[in-house]
Parts: sequence; C-alpha cells; structure tokens
Amino acid sequence: MGFHLAQVNVAYAVADLDSPAMAGFVRAQPHVNRAADANDGLVWRLQDESGGSTNVPFLNDDRWVVNLSVWRSMADLEAFTFSDPHRKIMAMRKKWFEPHDKPATACWWVPAGHLPDTAEAERMLTRLWAEGSSDAVFALGAGAVPAPPAT
Repeated sequence: MGFHLAQVNVAYAVADLDSPAMAGFVRAQPHVNRAADANDGLVWRLQDESGGSTNVPFLNDDRWVVNLSVWRSMADLEAFTFSDPHRKIMAMRKKWFEPHDKPATACWWVPAGHLPDTAEAERMLTRLWAEGSSDAVFALGAGAVPAPPAT
C-alpha cells in the first residue's frame, strides 16, 4: 500500500485578499503553484477553480489562507519548502500575515491514493495546536519525523 505525507499550512492575512496590502502575495501565488506542480515529489495540492487555494474557506474565517497538499515524502516537501520561489515568498510573510504562536504547518501520513479534504486538515491542525506533535500529526521542523504506519 505505502504512505504519503499530507501537509496543511495556514497563515492569517493582515487584510482581505482583494486589498492592496495583499496584492504582492496574490500576484506571487501562481508562480509558487507552478513551482510546486513541477516538483516530482508533489502528489496533489488543493485547488479551486483559479488553480490556487487562497480562496478556499478554512477555520470559519476568510482571512486564513490555506495550503493543503500531499507529497511522496518529508524529504520532497522540505526540498520544495526551502527552494525558490517558495523561500522568497516565505521571506516576505511578515508583510502579509499576522504573527501567531501556534505551528503554521501540520503534517500526517496518509495511505497512498488518499486525498485529504479541508475538514480533515482542520481536524489535524487543531489537534496539533491542542496536543502538540505526535505520531499522528506533527509540526514541520519539530525534530524527528515519525515513521509512516506499518503496512
């Protein structure tokens, strides 16, 4: 069967996405999405009709910007996370997003072929926020990555 790595990443926008304060972020999204799509390690990413996920409702608040994707491995996710153009946009996140004291990224193992929906992603993220990292859900960069479940 095998397993893939699901990840949800959230950020709380400083303003509505159609505001001038968010224009740079909105303009950068198609470039970041194309880079992700070109990455061999990406299995799937959440997309709306525009090809992005910035307009997908999350946590009952339109200012939460969500990225939900599935990767072949943690190494694949990390390679993309620290590559351009993703790294460049992350360097500017303080301009577009409010600081918050909880992990922005939750990761968990899913059976190969499973594509999580936003309800599952919300459950995993809020579980991470409430309980901290575990074998079931863990923060990106939280140390040793739990092994996928035994098949």
